[in-house]
Parts: sequence; C-alpha cells; structure tokens
Amino acid sequence: SFAKQRPDSVNGVAEVMNQLMASSSWSSLFESNIILKERLRELPMDVQAALGLQSEKVMGLISPEAKRKATGGDVPASIRGVAVAMQSIRIPPCKPPAGGGYAGATVVVAPPPPPPAPVPDKWK
Repeated sequence: SFAKQRPDSVNGVAEVMNQLMASSSWSSLFESNIILKERLRELPMDVQAALGLQSEKVMGLISPEAKRKATGGDVPASIRGVAVAMQSIRIPPCKPPAGGGYAGATVVVAPPPPPPAPVPDKWK
C-alpha cells in the first residue's frame, strides 16, 4: 500500500479518498469489496483516522482506535482540513430541469456568417 510505505503522502491519499468516496459507484464498490476493507484496516492508525475523516462510510470501516483518534481530534490540522478543501472544490451534482436537458448546459450558437466580400469598383 502506497500510504503504508510513504506516511508523508497521507494528505494526498486523503484527497484522493475524499474524491473517490464522493462517487456513489466507487463508494458502493469500496463498501462491498472485502479486500479493500481489509487493506484499510491494515494501515497505521493515523492513516486510518485521516481516511476516516474523508467519508462517513470510511469512518464506519476503520478500527475503533482509529475512529477515536479521528473523532477526538488527534490528527494533524492539515489532515482535518482536507475534507473541507475537497468539498469546496467539488462541483455539486445538477438535477435536470423539469423540461429535460441538463441544468448546467450552455447553448452554443454558431457565429453569424462573414459578410460577403466587397465588390471591386470597376471603371467604365
């Protein structure tokens, strides 16, 4: 595990976990995958606590000791701020308007055709 071998990378791993757990399909996959849950519990307590702070679902999967660290504030401030920072940059999902379409869609209109070329003056 990258986070296990490189404890200095916990902030980056926490950011990735936060973004992945925001995806309902990835979150469902994570929760149903026994191997991923086992690997999560094999991580050091500090790393588990950092990842648990990124998602309530992950918080429910970490060890009780890591959960105490996370909820007791026994993690660096930089890790505690990851979830807030990631939430602030995440684009909220848009619901399609009642008439269909995509609420965030922009209608692109083709530019008007160029004006006709000027007719050269002819001397008669």
